[in-house]
Amino acid sequence: MAASCIGCRVHPIDLFHDQIMIQLADLNPETQWPLYVGAVGKRDRDL
Repeated sequence: MAASCIGCRVHPIDLFHDQIMIQLADLNPETQWPLYVGAVGKRDRDL
């Protein structure tokens, strides 16, 4: 994460968001948008 290289604090939600984006990278948002909404909207999801 670039933010840590310039002395900024990196919040845990950034790590969570990156993991979610990796998981969702193979999904097609046109056809699988409920999975996007469910995964991104749920903060306490077990990864």
